Amino acid sequence: MILNIGGGTAQVAILSLGGIVSSRTTRRGGLSIDRDIIEYVKKTYNLEIGERTAEAIKINLGSVEKPDPSIQMDIRGRDLIEGLPKTVTIMATEIYTLLDSFIVTMVDTIRSTLEDCPPELAGDVIEQGIILCGGGALLSGLATRLQKETGIPIHLADQPQECTALGAGKMLEFDVRTPRSARSQSSWKPASNANYKEQENNNQQAAE
Repeated sequence: MILNIGGGTAQVAILSLGGIVSSRTTRRGGLSIDRDIIEYVKKTYNLEIGERTAEAIKINLGSVEKPDPSIQMDIRGRDLIEGLPKTVTIMATEIYTLLDSFIVTMVDTIRSTLEDCPPELAGDVIEQGIILCGGGALLSGLATRLQKETGIPIHLADQPQECTALGAGKMLEFDVRTPRSARSQSSWKPASNANYKEQENNNQQAAE
């Protein structure tokens, strides 16, 4: 099983024998956390902040495991009442509570994906675990929290942000329809432009 948490969505898939057995997609990703932080700061502190500030809060304070209560961060934005610049201090414990809904969504998506797969494969997932990748996988404590919530081992990919692109690049290195050994021994060569023109003329004559 693979859990890929991107910017706009998160995808869960169970793979077997080179194919997808079961999959789910949810519109919750790293950007949705940023939006939640923006709305929380607006409602709690009457402070309007931008996406860049929200992402900085997520990186510096975001944790799905209970953080140290002393961790805090000063943020700047526009006061919605007075319309002037304002600075407030936000605690890591506030972001920890805010991320609960994100964890619930991830766990529900994993559970629904497992419900659609054969029991034998579900047993393999419990044994082999879930590969966690995507930029959202770097959220502090995410692998440990998901393992506690699901009871399934969670393995963080070596390069979570790049592994999807690297995997797609490797897929382009070979034609899945033809074995590599057959391709290496093939003597096929692309036709020249002259051959293409000759074939086109023959087709036109046949049509006439």
